[in-house]
Amino acid sequence: MYLLSFLSFIIIFKYCTAKRHKYVIKKCFLNSHNFCKIKPDPFRKKNLNERLYSSYANKNEIIIGTRDSPLALKQSDKVRKKLMSYFKKMNKNINITFKYIKTTGDNILDNKSVGLYGGKGIFTKELDEQLINGNVDLCVHSLKDVPILLPDDIELSCFLKRDTINDAFLSIKYKSINDLNMMKSVSIIEDISINKKENDHKNDTLYTIGTSSLRRRSQIKKGYKNIYVKNIRGNINTRIEKLYNGEVDALIIAMCGIERLIKKTNLKNLLKNKEQKNMYKPFLLKCNNKKCVDLCHVNIQKLNKKVIYPALCQGIIAVTSHKKNHFISNLLKNINNKKSQMMAEIERSFLYHIDGNCMMPIGGYTKIKNEDIYLNVIINDIHGYNKYQVKQKGTIYNYKEIGPNAAIKIKEIIGTEKFKKIKAEAEWHLLNNK
Repeated sequence: MYLLSFLSFIIIFKYCTAKRHKYVIKKCFLNSHNFCKIKPDPFRKKNLNERLYSSYANKNEIIIGTRDSPLALKQSDKVRKKLMSYFKKMNKNINITFKYIKTTGDNILDNKSVGLYGGKGIFTKELDEQLINGNVDLCVHSLKDVPILLPDDIELSCFLKRDTINDAFLSIKYKSINDLNMMKSVSIIEDISINKKENDHKNDTLYTIGTSSLRRRSQIKKGYKNIYVKNIRGNINTRIEKLYNGEVDALIIAMCGIERLIKKTNLKNLLKNKEQKNMYKPFLLKCNNKKCVDLCHVNIQKLNKKVIYPALCQGIIAVTSHKKNHFISNLLKNINNKKSQMMAEIERSFLYHIDGNCMMPIGGYTKIKNEDIYLNVIINDIHGYNKYQVKQKGTIYNYKEIGPNAAIKIKEIIGTEKFKKIKAEAEWHLLNNK
């Protein structure tokens, strides 16, 4: 009798432990806050079966799930064009359409701290739900926004060729981040109307860069003592509009975001004309409230990646799909870039083993030269006092060991207690800095 009771207790304990572990993993990925929860789809099973077991023979449409921001649409269209090019090559007539999905991150982007709502998962959660429900075939993401832990049914199936990984400095008054730090302004074209900031009376001492990234904030504090970092949110169009309105003196955003938004060739021509001081036509960028901003008035500096380290996985467009949708998984292999995939796996592996998330001020990038691979990573404290750096070398034959080894090495350099302190301070800052 006692033995039976004891065995029953052991079985129940093991079951509860397993369920709790699964809950903890789920909680790490999906925050309990969900202000745009998708209602259960009554046709989910039918939709899912139709998508999972389709083939060329019965497939006449592919639905791409995407956020509806201007940049997200450009990224999704890039995937669509690559798939259409492949279908044309294979002489297949398959239509590709978009399904626009509003995420939790889109709803809170302008007025709340992302840290309050679970970090990276807020930009992918609703897209994942649509995939799991069978309402879309695939979803397109900027890889740096994708959580390390994915839902059980979802996989990263494709990585496009990596775009520019550097960050960019944008300003109307200053040509470079060094000019801003040294307070060397350039003459402003007379026909530009820039609104005064609320604290304009402090203009002689206060020079502001707008960014919501703790990674950028900590690196700016470390290297540029005369610059104040202001928390600024919104998509790229919104941020540039805020720059134009004089809310900040400058912005730092991902260079690849601008390149995708206005096309790389257009940006190249724009910068070339500004450098040569040629007469140029207005280059208008649509912002909110049907307002347009002329990018010809904006100075754009590509920042050296060793000056401001980019986010890990920055510049990579990734595609997720349902694990059981073998048709889509096999299809996406035809547009996959193996070099980008290798970089992504190395950098995400580092983040996984260091327990990193978008709350920690981590920067870095992977460089592949012939068969050699170099992973450069830094971790700063949020105050910009200390910078910890590691460079891990490997090859294409042992690349899966590079991320874990770099994580072990940088943790040893920082020390256990200091690492915990950096992580705790970063989390506190983002949870309390709205």
